[in-house]
Amino acid sequence: MNDWKESNIKSLGTVFTNNTFSRDCLNYDSGEYQNIHYGDVLITFSDVIDANSPLVPYINSNETVKSDTFIEDGDIIVADTAEDETVGKVCEIQNVGKRKIVSGLHTLWYRPNKNEFAPKYLGYLLNTFECHKQLVRKAHGIKVLSINKGDFWKTIIKYPASLNEQNAIAGIISKVDQCIENAQKTIDATQKLKKSLMQNLLTGRMKPDGTMRKDNEFYDHPKMGKIPIGWEINILKDIFTINDESLSSKTDPKFKFRYITIESINTENIDYENCPTYNFEDAPGRARRIIKDNDLLISGVRPNLKGFAIYKKPNDENWICTTGCYVLRAKEQQDYRFYFYQILSDIGASQFYGWVSGTNYPAISDRDIRRLKLYSPTNYEEQKEIANKIDLITKQITEKQNKINKLKILKKSLMQNLLTGKIRVDVEKINHLLESMK
Repeated sequence: MNDWKESNIKSLGTVFTNNTFSRDCLNYDSGEYQNIHYGDVLITFSDVIDANSPLVPYINSNETVKSDTFIEDGDIIVADTAEDETVGKVCEIQNVGKRKIVSGLHTLWYRPNKNEFAPKYLGYLLNTFECHKQLVRKAHGIKVLSINKGDFWKTIIKYPASLNEQNAIAGIISKVDQCIENAQKTIDATQKLKKSLMQNLLTGRMKPDGTMRKDNEFYDHPKMGKIPIGWEINILKDIFTINDESLSSKTDPKFKFRYITIESINTENIDYENCPTYNFEDAPGRARRIIKDNDLLISGVRPNLKGFAIYKKPNDENWICTTGCYVLRAKEQQDYRFYFYQILSDIGASQFYGWVSGTNYPAISDRDIRRLKLYSPTNYEEQKEIANKIDLITKQITEKQNKINKLKILKKSLMQNLLTGKIRVDVEKINHLLESMK
């Protein structure tokens, strides 16, 4: 590719001195100066940080800003410290305007030569696998990895000489970023709606038809406050059987199964794809719980992380769960989904917090899980109606998250192909298309 260049970072821009503000001196209200912290770079899903974002907090007025140079649009911030291989993650800064923004703790602040690089392009380029791999290889440390300025300077990059081609490539990728951001905003809004519905529907303040109950439709419970007439407060062991079935020591040594660990369970999701396969004779000692469709898997460790999910048999293989989870199986005329959402909500969280706070190893005991108090409509159909409404909004969130996952795969493919020159773009056509999408 004769129209592409190759050089190191040092020869193509300037690294500025950073300030060393900790989180303690930052606020989110107002002030003269703002600060970008390395943690802000690590947590953002995008390769771009908008200066309007809450990720760019203000600096308290009693803190001294050493710099008289401030971040501009197109400047690059590198997270030079991390506990894992996210070290070296890069973000390009946009929409700075007249703000006085400096780079803070554990970051490198780099300004590329605008005659060599189009805005947005370098940020994407430095986050490609090839460039990031160079930085990770140079990182030093045991528990915490760090990259110094000299390491960053030596990073070798290849890039198109044409600013028009750079703009076209960055424009394509940024459109995907925009789609990801829009989908994430929809998820965030839907999550808030879901939380509100759960708080109202699961406690009976709202009826399944969406109307609110009146004061005369409640009675006073001695421990749980106002409860809808026709509802009860039951403890979990009256609604579910707990850990019904386990593999015995006499199980066929060649019995083959997929093993669901605590790490496999995230909030409302089970990572079936990455669950390991074992024969019983080789399996870990905790691989014992027999599970069936619609069982609730409730992690007994660190309940604040909400490692709770509903098991849905994904294929014809045998599946076994860790004894680190409680396996709850709903009794007849009880809707497992209705109670799962309660365990997931503040109803469950507030009780778990009281049981585990102050311990070095936060965990739910067998006694705790059995005595968990849950709202229980005596009308089974009402349970189903409420669960169906929450299911519907959960499905919308899942569909949006699946869309984001596909967009991220597309973005990764585009970055690996366009930013390395494996696939070349027709600049005129791309720019015309991007213009039409504004």
